[in-house]
Amino acid sequence: MSRILCALAVAAGALLPASAAAVPSPSPSLAQILAPPPSGYSEVSTAKLHGRFDAIGYTDSYGTRAREAENTLINDGFVDGYGMTWTQPSSGHALIELVIAFAGGGGAKSWLHFEEASDKSHADYQHSDSISGIDTYYGVHLADPTGTQFLDGFSFIKGNDMFGVGFYSAKDDVLNLATNQTKSQYDSAPGSTIPPSQWPENAKASSSQGAPFPLGDIIGGALISVVIAGLVVLAVVLQRRSPRRPSPPSPGWAAVQLSPDARFWWDGQAWKDSGHEAPPFAQRSNDGLYWWDGLKWRTVPFAPGSHIR
Repeated sequence: MSRILCALAVAAGALLPASAAAVPSPSPSLAQILAPPPSGYSEVSTAKLHGRFDAIGYTDSYGTRAREAENTLINDGFVDGYGMTWTQPSSGHALIELVIAFAGGGGAKSWLHFEEASDKSHADYQHSDSISGIDTYYGVHLADPTGTQFLDGFSFIKGNDMFGVGFYSAKDDVLNLATNQTKSQYDSAPGSTIPPSQWPENAKASSSQGAPFPLGDIIGGALISVVIAGLVVLAVVLQRRSPRRPSPPSPGWAAVQLSPDARFWWDGQAWKDSGHEAPPFAQRSNDGLYWWDGLKWRTVPFAPGSHIR
């Protein structure tokens, strides 16, 4: 599949007019603009969000909607992404921060609305969180049915970038932390990482082509993103096959009954979507990121180390 994507993207790119502008790289780099965590937090190098990510890697947690989310993210002008995860064992808190650079501010706002609709339709969504001093944002409070995982998080736009800040906890005690960290991230973030003059929506009409640049920029940006996505598919697959997952569990844990397609598990009364909720009785890995379905380790949705959802 990665070879097919790459071939299609390269072939399509060859058909673009020479005047179609290439999307510039973010400056400063995204790795330089995430706010540092509060004192006492340690980096989690094995977390899903640890360093640079692409459109496919970011949207795979959408489960059955992953393809829709990926296409939306690319069409909105995804350029680059970077995220980090930290924990504070003494408090049982985990902090996730991420930033996604888009070709322009319009694409960033479009993706923010998509993320907001997705987060607010999540089964664990309880209510919105509010914050002052930030114009374009949304906040959510999530709580799982067992009452053992809570999330308060905010996503906001600054220039052409979307930032996400979220705190996880075993208790409902992180709203103030999330609010203060989000304000710190907003205040320290640059006005943009791509100059507004280069945004597709602000580009001037081309005198030689007789048509405005924005369409060419949007198409070019989308195809460049597809090329990047295709090139990293193989790397993502190999990474998922790498020996980073925990070893198979010891006997003694309750068996998980799965549907034939392995998308749902039986809780004794109803089928539950494994893309939204992991069985509470299934064994977890030591870092809490995976659960054992009887044959393999699977990522725990809504767990520290997955992005804010």
